[in-house]
Amino acid sequence: MSSLFFFFWYFLFIYNNITNAYCPDDEDLQRHQCICSLTKNYIQCSSLPNQCRTCYRYKAIIFDEKVNILPVEAFRFYDFFDDEKNFLFKIQFAQLNSLSSKSFSKMNINQGRTLEIKIIKYSSSVLPTKVFEDIIIQSKSQVNIQIFNVTSTILTIKQHALDGITFHRESRFRLLILHAKDTIQFESNAGSILLPSYSYMELYFANFLQVFLNEHSFNHIKQERSSELIINFDRFQYARLSHNSFYDFHQFDESRFHLSLLNFQSLTIEETQLENFNILSINSDSSAVFH
Repeated sequence: MSSLFFFFWYFLFIYNNITNAYCPDDEDLQRHQCICSLTKNYIQCSSLPNQCRTCYRYKAIIFDEKVNILPVEAFRFYDFFDDEKNFLFKIQFAQLNSLSSKSFSKMNINQGRTLEIKIIKYSSSVLPTKVFEDIIIQSKSQVNIQIFNVTSTILTIKQHALDGITFHRESRFRLLILHAKDTIQFESNAGSILLPSYSYMELYFANFLQVFLNEHSFNHIKQERSSELIINFDRFQYARLSHNSFYDFHQFDESRFHLSLLNFQSLTIEETQLENFNILSINSDSSAVFH
Protein backbone atom coordinates (compact mmCIF):
# COMPACT_ATOMS: atom_id res chain seq x y z
CA MET A 1 0.00 0.00 0.00
CA SER A 2 2.81 2.38 0.89
CA SER A 3 4.53 1.71 -2.44
CA LEU A 4 1.32 2.55 -4.34
CA PHE A 5 1.05 5.75 -2.34
CA PHE A 6 4.66 6.61 -3.20
CA PHE A 7 4.16 6.01 -6.93
CA PHE A 8 0.97 8.07 -6.90
CA TRP A 9 2.75 11.13 -5.51
CA TYR A 10 5.77 10.50 -7.71
CA PHE A 11 3.69 10.57 -10.91
CA LEU A 12 1.73 13.55 -9.62
CA PHE A 13 5.01 15.40 -9.09
CA ILE A 14 6.20 14.51 -12.60
CA TYR A 15 2.87 15.60 -14.08
CA ASN A 16 3.00 18.96 -12.33
CA ASN A 17 6.52 19.55 -13.57
CA ILE A 18 5.51 18.72 -17.12
CA THR A 19 2.37 20.86 -17.15
CA ASN A 20 3.51 23.78 -14.98
CA ALA A 21 7.26 24.11 -15.45
CA TYR A 22 8.72 22.44 -18.50
CA CYS A 23 8.11 24.30 -21.78
CA PRO A 24 7.79 21.48 -24.32
CA ASP A 25 9.27 21.86 -27.80
CA ASP A 26 10.66 25.34 -27.14
CA GLU A 27 14.38 25.44 -26.41
CA ASP A 28 14.52 29.23 -26.23
CA LEU A 29 11.96 29.34 -23.44
CA GLN A 30 13.83 26.57 -21.67
CA ARG A 31 17.15 28.45 -21.93
CA HIS A 32 15.52 31.45 -20.27
CA GLN A 33 14.09 29.18 -17.56
CA CYS A 34 10.53 30.18 -18.30
CA ILE A 35 7.64 28.40 -16.63
CA CYS A 36 4.89 27.19 -18.94
CA SER A 37 1.51 26.26 -17.52
CA LEU A 38 -0.65 24.29 -19.92
CA THR A 39 -3.42 24.15 -17.33
CA LYS A 40 -3.55 27.93 -16.73
CA ASN A 41 -2.55 28.88 -20.28
CA TYR A 42 0.34 31.23 -19.57
CA ILE A 43 4.12 31.50 -19.81
CA GLN A 44 6.08 33.16 -17.02
CA CYS A 45 9.59 34.46 -17.67
CA SER A 46 12.12 36.51 -15.74
CA SER A 47 14.01 37.59 -18.86
CA LEU A 48 13.11 38.17 -22.49
CA PRO A 49 13.54 35.19 -24.85
CA ASN A 50 14.72 35.93 -28.38
CA GLN A 51 11.80 34.02 -29.80
CA CYS A 52 8.71 32.10 -28.79
CA ARG A 53 7.61 29.63 -31.43
CA THR A 54 5.06 27.96 -29.14
CA CYS A 55 3.37 31.05 -27.68
CA TYR A 56 0.20 30.25 -29.61
CA ARG A 57 -0.38 27.28 -27.27
CA TYR A 58 -1.00 29.73 -24.42
CA LYS A 59 -2.98 32.90 -23.83
CA ALA A 60 -0.34 35.09 -22.18
CA ILE A 61 3.34 35.62 -21.48
CA ILE A 62 4.18 37.37 -18.20
CA PHE A 63 7.53 38.96 -17.37
CA ASP A 64 7.48 38.96 -13.59
CA GLU A 65 10.81 40.72 -13.03
CA LYS A 66 12.26 43.98 -14.29
CA VAL A 67 13.09 44.06 -18.00
CA ASN A 68 15.79 46.66 -18.52
CA ILE A 69 15.23 47.42 -22.20
CA LEU A 70 12.97 46.08 -24.90
CA PRO A 71 15.25 45.68 -27.94
CA VAL A 72 14.57 46.42 -31.60
CA GLU A 73 11.96 44.04 -33.07
CA ALA A 74 11.61 42.35 -29.69
CA PHE A 75 8.65 40.18 -30.71
CA ARG A 76 9.42 39.58 -34.37
CA PHE A 77 9.92 35.84 -33.82
CA TYR A 78 7.03 35.29 -31.43
CA ASP A 79 4.15 33.22 -32.79
CA PHE A 80 1.16 34.50 -30.83
CA PHE A 81 -1.63 33.02 -32.92
CA ASP A 82 -2.34 29.89 -34.90
CA ASP A 83 -4.87 29.45 -37.69
CA GLU A 84 -7.76 27.97 -35.75
CA LYS A 85 -7.82 29.22 -32.16
CA ASN A 86 -6.28 31.63 -29.65
CA PHE A 87 -7.89 34.85 -30.84
CA LEU A 88 -6.50 36.87 -27.89
CA PHE A 89 -2.93 36.96 -26.60
CA LYS A 90 -1.58 39.09 -23.72
CA ILE A 91 1.93 40.31 -22.92
CA GLN A 92 2.50 41.72 -19.44
CA PHE A 93 5.55 43.43 -17.93
CA ALA A 94 5.80 43.96 -14.19
CA GLN A 95 8.40 46.67 -14.86
CA LEU A 96 9.92 47.89 -18.11
CA ASN A 97 12.75 50.38 -17.81
CA SER A 98 12.91 51.53 -21.42
CA LEU A 99 11.87 50.92 -25.00
CA SER A 100 14.06 51.05 -28.09
CA SER A 101 13.22 52.65 -31.37
CA LYS A 102 11.25 50.01 -33.28
CA SER A 103 10.75 47.79 -30.21
CA PHE A 104 7.39 46.63 -31.54
CA SER A 105 8.36 46.50 -35.22
CA LYS A 106 7.73 43.51 -37.47
CA MET A 107 4.75 42.19 -35.53
CA ASN A 108 1.98 40.89 -37.77
CA ILE A 109 -1.39 40.60 -36.04
CA ASN A 110 -3.43 38.02 -37.90
CA GLN A 111 -6.93 38.76 -39.13
CA GLY A 112 -9.53 38.81 -36.37
CA ARG A 113 -6.97 38.60 -33.55
CA THR A 114 -6.28 40.86 -30.56
CA LEU A 115 -2.88 41.51 -28.98
CA GLU A 116 -2.87 43.18 -25.56
CA ILE A 117 0.33 44.58 -24.05
CA LYS A 118 0.27 45.68 -20.40
CA ILE A 119 3.16 47.52 -18.74
CA ILE A 120 2.55 47.90 -15.01
CA LYS A 121 5.50 50.25 -14.39
CA TYR A 122 7.41 52.19 -17.07
CA SER A 123 10.57 53.98 -15.92
CA SER A 124 11.83 55.72 -19.06
CA SER A 125 11.43 59.42 -19.77
CA VAL A 126 10.71 58.88 -23.49
CA LEU A 127 8.42 57.06 -25.85
CA PRO A 128 11.03 56.60 -28.60
CA THR A 129 10.87 57.51 -32.24
CA LYS A 130 9.23 54.93 -34.51
CA VAL A 131 8.60 52.58 -31.60
CA PHE A 132 5.53 51.17 -33.38
CA GLU A 133 6.84 51.30 -36.94
CA ASP A 134 5.96 48.29 -39.11
CA ILE A 135 3.36 46.84 -36.79
CA ILE A 136 0.92 45.26 -39.25
CA ILE A 137 -2.66 45.06 -38.00
CA GLN A 138 -4.69 42.91 -40.34
CA SER A 139 -8.39 43.37 -41.05
CA LYS A 140 -10.65 43.21 -37.96
CA SER A 141 -7.63 42.89 -35.64
CA GLN A 142 -6.64 44.96 -32.62
CA VAL A 143 -3.54 46.07 -30.73
CA ASN A 144 -4.18 47.44 -27.24
CA ILE A 145 -1.24 48.85 -25.25
CA GLN A 146 -1.73 49.95 -21.64
CA ILE A 147 0.91 51.65 -19.50
CA PHE A 148 -0.38 51.79 -15.95
CA ASN A 149 2.26 53.97 -14.30
CA VAL A 150 5.01 56.20 -15.72
CA THR A 151 7.48 56.87 -12.91
CA SER A 152 9.78 59.44 -14.55
CA THR A 153 9.09 63.13 -13.90
CA ILE A 154 8.60 63.85 -17.59
CA LEU A 155 7.51 61.62 -20.45
CA THR A 156 8.45 62.90 -23.91
CA ILE A 157 6.65 61.52 -26.94
CA LYS A 158 9.50 61.75 -29.45
CA GLN A 159 9.35 62.76 -33.10
CA HIS A 160 7.67 60.10 -35.23
CA ALA A 161 6.90 57.98 -32.15
CA LEU A 162 3.40 57.23 -33.45
CA ASP A 163 4.36 56.79 -37.11
CA GLY A 164 4.49 53.71 -39.25
CA ILE A 165 1.62 51.52 -38.05
CA THR A 166 0.11 49.62 -40.96
CA PHE A 167 -3.66 49.46 -40.63
CA HIS A 168 -6.12 47.45 -42.67
CA ARG A 169 -9.89 47.72 -42.98
CA GLU A 170 -11.61 47.65 -39.57
CA SER A 171 -8.32 47.30 -37.69
CA ARG A 172 -7.84 49.08 -34.35
CA PHE A 173 -4.92 50.47 -32.34
CA ARG A 174 -5.21 51.82 -28.78
CA LEU A 175 -2.47 53.35 -26.61
CA LEU A 176 -3.51 54.14 -23.04
CA ILE A 177 -1.24 55.80 -20.47
CA LEU A 178 -3.26 55.62 -17.28
CA HIS A 179 -0.98 57.47 -14.85
CA ALA A 180 2.10 59.67 -15.20
CA LYS A 181 4.09 61.19 -12.36
CA ASP A 182 4.18 64.76 -13.69
CA THR A 183 4.53 66.04 -17.28
CA ILE A 184 3.75 64.64 -20.72
CA GLN A 185 5.10 66.51 -23.72
CA PHE A 186 4.84 65.89 -27.45
CA GLU A 187 7.69 66.86 -29.74
CA SER A 188 7.00 68.24 -33.21
CA ASN A 189 5.94 65.52 -35.64
CA ALA A 190 5.24 63.04 -32.85
CA GLY A 191 2.33 61.73 -34.86
CA SER A 192 2.04 61.54 -38.64
CA ILE A 193 -0.86 59.17 -39.00
CA LEU A 194 -2.46 57.43 -41.98
CA LEU A 195 -5.77 55.71 -41.28
CA PRO A 196 -7.33 53.68 -44.10
CA SER A 197 -11.06 53.23 -44.48
CA TYR A 198 -12.95 51.96 -41.42
CA SER A 199 -9.84 51.81 -39.21
CA TYR A 200 -9.60 53.20 -35.67
CA MET A 201 -6.88 54.73 -33.51
CA GLU A 202 -7.23 55.93 -29.92
CA LEU A 203 -4.67 57.72 -27.72
CA TYR A 204 -5.68 58.15 -24.08
CA PHE A 205 -3.70 59.93 -21.35
CA ALA A 206 -4.99 60.24 -17.78
CA ASN A 207 -3.94 61.15 -14.23
CA PHE A 208 -0.95 63.45 -14.75
CA LEU A 209 -0.10 67.06 -13.84
CA GLN A 210 0.47 68.83 -17.16
CA VAL A 211 0.74 68.24 -20.89
CA PHE A 212 2.45 70.31 -23.58
CA LEU A 213 1.80 69.92 -27.30
CA ASN A 214 4.49 71.68 -29.32
CA GLU A 215 4.01 73.20 -32.76
CA HIS A 216 3.06 70.52 -35.30
CA SER A 217 3.00 67.76 -32.68
CA PHE A 218 0.37 66.05 -34.79
CA ASN A 219 1.28 66.74 -38.39
CA HIS A 220 0.32 65.16 -41.72
CA ILE A 221 -2.75 63.23 -40.62
CA LYS A 222 -4.74 61.52 -43.35
CA GLN A 223 -8.03 59.82 -42.62
CA GLU A 224 -9.75 57.86 -45.32
CA ARG A 225 -13.46 57.12 -45.49
CA SER A 226 -15.16 56.26 -42.17
CA SER A 227 -11.92 56.08 -40.21
CA GLU A 228 -11.75 57.35 -36.64
CA LEU A 229 -9.00 59.05 -34.61
CA ILE A 230 -9.68 59.75 -30.92
CA ILE A 231 -7.27 61.64 -28.61
CA ASN A 232 -8.24 62.06 -24.95
CA PHE A 233 -6.55 63.90 -22.09
CA ASP A 234 -8.31 63.28 -18.78
CA ARG A 235 -7.80 64.27 -15.12
CA PHE A 236 -4.89 66.72 -15.19
CA GLN A 237 -4.03 70.21 -13.94
CA TYR A 238 -2.76 72.17 -16.94
CA ALA A 239 -2.46 71.80 -20.72
CA ARG A 240 -0.95 74.00 -23.41
CA LEU A 241 -1.63 73.45 -27.09
CA SER A 242 0.96 75.47 -29.00
CA HIS A 243 0.49 77.24 -32.31
CA ASN A 244 -0.71 74.71 -34.89
CA SER A 245 0.01 71.73 -32.68
CA PHE A 246 -2.53 69.95 -34.90
CA TYR A 247 -1.69 70.68 -38.52
CA ASP A 248 -2.16 69.47 -42.08
CA PHE A 249 -5.29 67.35 -41.81
CA HIS A 250 -6.75 65.47 -44.75
CA GLN A 251 -10.13 63.94 -44.00
CA PHE A 252 -12.35 62.05 -46.42
CA ASP A 253 -16.06 61.24 -46.32
CA GLU A 254 -17.46 60.30 -42.92
CA SER A 255 -14.07 60.15 -41.22
CA ARG A 256 -14.00 61.40 -37.63
CA PHE A 257 -11.33 63.08 -35.53
CA HIS A 258 -12.12 63.95 -31.93
CA LEU A 259 -9.96 65.63 -29.29
CA SER A 260 -11.20 65.62 -25.69
CA LEU A 261 -9.81 67.60 -22.75
CA LEU A 262 -11.55 66.50 -19.58
CA ASN A 263 -11.39 67.21 -15.83
CA PHE A 264 -8.59 69.79 -15.71
CA GLN A 265 -7.81 73.04 -13.87
CA SER A 266 -6.30 75.29 -16.54
CA LEU A 267 -5.91 75.22 -20.32
CA THR A 268 -4.18 77.40 -22.92
CA ILE A 269 -4.88 76.92 -26.62
CA GLU A 270 -2.90 79.01 -29.09
CA GLU A 271 -3.95 79.52 -32.71
CA THR A 272 -4.51 76.10 -34.20
CA GLN A 273 -6.01 74.43 -37.22
CA LEU A 274 -8.53 72.84 -34.86
CA GLU A 275 -10.69 75.90 -35.42
CA ASN A 276 -11.59 74.46 -38.80
CA PHE A 277 -13.02 71.26 -37.33
CA ASN A 278 -15.91 70.48 -35.04
CA ILE A 279 -13.84 68.06 -33.03
CA LEU A 280 -12.95 69.61 -29.69
CA SER A 281 -14.61 68.61 -26.40
CA ILE A 282 -13.74 70.55 -23.26
CA ASN A 283 -15.22 69.49 -19.94
CA SER A 284 -14.00 71.28 -16.82
CA ASP A 285 -15.13 73.70 -14.14
CA SER A 286 -11.85 75.63 -14.42
CA SER A 287 -10.33 78.10 -16.88
CA ALA A 288 -9.60 77.76 -20.58
CA VAL A 289 -7.70 80.50 -22.42
CA PHE A 290 -7.68 80.78 -26.23
CA HIS A 291 -5.09 82.93 -28.04
